[in-house]
Amino acid sequence: MRVKGVEFLTNKEIILSGIALKKTPRLPVMILSSGVWTDYRNELTLQNVLEDAPEKIAEIIIADNQKVESDVVWVGADCSNIIVKAIGGKCTFNLLGEASTVDEPLITRPEDVDRLKVEDLENSKEIAKLLQTASLVTKRIGTEYLVAVSQWGAFTMAGQLLGMDNMMKIAIKDKPGLNHIMEFTERLLLKYWNLFIDAGVEMVNQAEPLSSGDVISV
Repeated sequence: MRVKGVEFLTNKEIILSGIALKKTPRLPVMILSSGVWTDYRNELTLQNVLEDAPEKIAEIIIADNQKVESDVVWVGADCSNIIVKAIGGKCTFNLLGEASTVDEPLITRPEDVDRLKVEDLENSKEIAKLLQTASLVTKRIGTEYLVAVSQWGAFTMAGQLLGMDNMMKIAIKDKPGLNHIMEFTERLLLKYWNLFIDAGVEMVNQAEPLSSGDVISV
């Protein structure tokens, strides 16, 4: 709504103005990712999010955000390891109140990525469910809120495929090999993000916990 002489900003306009370092009528605010938190409040696991009807999950995401009024609404939140599962990895998503885990390394050597296919993301029924949910959320509240998706960065995704210890050893002993893996994980991420952008999502977030100072010291 616009009233002459008074400017009312939507939640989306406020967060975008904040990102652009413009003055806002209040501090922009968001809950980062929030998938497990939202799901636990509704007695759901991440596996439920991947399997249940997109209409149901979309309604839960929208209803929960009406309570907290985050300027950013996340879809597919905390489901980052779904990429690993889609290309053949063994993962666990069915623990209530907990994030997903990669249960065993999918690869052991840099050349192993050559047998993996980025195109498998498009064949994943679970990713398809996430995309349907994203589309529904965007259509219903995308003019009012900024709809976003989060995913690992290329370095952390390499660690999810290799296992952290093995990746750190390769990072020291075989830097070209690690670069080869990261070239593949970068293509994975770009494919994943573009699928969500095509579904209507307007912001992507890249998380790189394995490159933090808690893991690597210089």
